[in-house]
Amino acid sequence: MKLSFLKPKLLHPLFLLLIISPSFIIGTLILENAVNIPYWDQWEVVTVLENFYKSQLSFQNLIYQQNESRLFFPRLIFLGLAQLTRWDVRYEMLVSFLLACLTSFNIYRLNRWTLRGSKIKGLLIFFLSNLLIFAPIQHENWLWGIQLIVFVPIECVTTCIVVSYSKLSSIAKFIICAFLCTISTFSYANGIVAWVIVFPVLAISKSWKWKDLFNQKLLLAGWIACFIGNFVLYFHNYQKPTHHPSFIYAAEHPLKALNFFTSFIGSPFRFGIQKGDLLLATTVGLILLVLFIASNIYIFLLTRTNLVYETIGWQVIGSYTGISALITTLGRVGFGVEQSLASRYTTFSLYMTISVAHLIAIILNDINNRGALKEQRLWIDRALSALLGIFLLMHLITSVLSAQHMNAIKQERLRAKACLLLMNVAPAECLTTKVYPSLEELKRRATFLNSIGFLQPSLVEENKIDDIGIAQVNSKYGWFDTLSQANGNVYSAAGWAILPDRGESADAVILTYENKEGESLSFTLGELEKPRPDVAKAFKKDAYVNSGWQKDFSREGLVGQSIKINAWAFDSRKGKAFKLNGTHSVQE
Repeated sequence: MKLSFLKPKLLHPLFLLLIISPSFIIGTLILENAVNIPYWDQWEVVTVLENFYKSQLSFQNLIYQQNESRLFFPRLIFLGLAQLTRWDVRYEMLVSFLLACLTSFNIYRLNRWTLRGSKIKGLLIFFLSNLLIFAPIQHENWLWGIQLIVFVPIECVTTCIVVSYSKLSSIAKFIICAFLCTISTFSYANGIVAWVIVFPVLAISKSWKWKDLFNQKLLLAGWIACFIGNFVLYFHNYQKPTHHPSFIYAAEHPLKALNFFTSFIGSPFRFGIQKGDLLLATTVGLILLVLFIASNIYIFLLTRTNLVYETIGWQVIGSYTGISALITTLGRVGFGVEQSLASRYTTFSLYMTISVAHLIAIILNDINNRGALKEQRLWIDRALSALLGIFLLMHLITSVLSAQHMNAIKQERLRAKACLLLMNVAPAECLTTKVYPSLEELKRRATFLNSIGFLQPSLVEENKIDDIGIAQVNSKYGWFDTLSQANGNVYSAAGWAILPDRGESADAVILTYENKEGESLSFTLGELEKPRPDVAKAFKKDAYVNSGWQKDFSREGLVGQSIKINAWAFDSRKGKAFKLNGTHSVQE
């Protein structure tokens, strides 16, 4: 049967859709799983917002050190987006996505400029690059607004490479790249490496000969001056975070440091964070490192052809991952080798694979042009096909697992948002483990955000459930099944709660009691952590499998001989509560 509908005119747009499909997939996953709540380090942005609204914003407020970074330029983005969106942090996630798109475009430009021969082969490698650039394994960064900072340096570096390949004048290239390297430096801790790795491609862009690297004396002097200026400003009053391990640890434990370094590079291909995954990441990282080094040996030592033009950009990109891995190893190996597998690091490590893929393609094309290895060509093609198959299989597995992680992050953020909105009755542990570690500072900052309308929905400041509750009982939201006396004045309530309009488990369960005036007052918050496969089976919906809840509470403070207790399913997206079936009483 002939596929007559696949006419030549249709093949090009279909192939184009395939190439850009990874961006659509991750974009959809971000939209489905993004939650509008400041999380952990993101609460530090509130300090900038406070100073802005008090008309006290200064340069120091924007450039102060947070962990190892000085987030001057990201803070400008946060401030601008906050004004436009009432600080809907999902727009920060959108910026991360757009930065990845710009990086992808830069990789495409470099791909088209440097890969000779078959256009289809070049576009296939670009497709593989997009699979990594938009890989779901970066889930921690995709769904955390402040993490747009990790997408900035590589975007600046790749743009510098594209500028270096352009026909602009040397002075124009210098000014643009110096500005981009400054943005990179004051966006994230590893951004300062841009000054080191960008200069070679910038300096030799006119002649594309390594011997001319130091002939650009004026350019070199200006570049060094700008770098020193950035360096001095960055490290002025710099304080090493006290809770981070010492760099000396890496020197004292070289094998652990080497393991961390290689597993960091191979982390985009791990399936989890267990010991087996560490071995897998280490193996993949070691292979990539060997291939990267071997490619450079071929380029500089074993060939007489001038491959500088085709390879320098990809060498810079690979070096970006290598130096980032080294910096992270020195600063984090003290936390344990498993730390190298963290999802947030994959945005740095994935570019080694992209670099190696392009370097190998360029080298094989050079070998083919010189007529070498003709007899081994079949075996080389088979080996590359096998590697491609393994890559696609591993990427598919990691993507499926990461998509599940993204859903889990969404559920965790929604529960965190429930704790935040109901912080007057939420357990302190819920706030300090899910939202921000300092309870007092969290409450102060949340109150400020609420006062300027930057918390959506707003905080539930009163404990009267009528302010947020829909009292019409409907069994579709769940049941308050049991209330039993556990020990003395301690009671245990249990049941299940869902949000049918969203097709998900409730974000939290509010327990209320009736006072003498007949008002229902909230007094504690329960989390949904109990498996209820019976509920999922009854509704034929797997999303309800963890809809069970159980909460222990003390009778102390509940006035009355017989107190009616009710339970409510809370929707943190709407800031509304829905009464569950079943009312129980606590006797004096």
